[in-house]
Amino acid sequence: MNISKDTLFCQGHYNLPNGITIKADNIKLDCKGAVLDGSLGINNGIDIQGTGNVIKNCIIVNYSVYGIRDYNRGNNIIENNIVLGPFKFTNEGEVGIYLYSPAPDIIRNNIIRGLYTGMVMNEASDIIYNNNFTENERGVVFGCGSGGCGNLAAQTQQHR
Repeated sequence: MNISKDTLFCQGHYNLPNGITIKADNIKLDCKGAVLDGSLGINNGIDIQGTGNVIKNCIIVNYSVYGIRDYNRGNNIIENNIVLGPFKFTNEGEVGIYLYSPAPDIIRNNIIRGLYTGMVMNEASDIIYNNNFTENERGVVFGCGSGGCGNLAAQTQQHR
């Protein structure tokens, strides 16, 4: 499903094996507690290809690559989401939130559970706070790309 304008989901369970792609800037995606189910397809739950976007209130389950991916853009807000994995811990590519962008993102009030890796951050100086990473094989991985490191993590819990 491609999204290029503000989108508000109704509560419910949505079978989206190809996930959602945000293809524009300054988009607000509010799932309002809806479950986005990838049925263990080999795709991302939400793929952000724009900047200035807000992703919130989504429950993302059964995606075998990234629950939420921001690649190459940044300046997005990812908040109040739940990303649940299959609790298999066999796929190293299975990541709750993956950030690889030159501009910082704000990641707050999310729950990431049951994945190989809770979150991977590369490149920008992201702001991460009040998140809960539980029952993941690896919690949070900080990488340093050409943009350097300068991530700020506060009030974030990591439990194994």
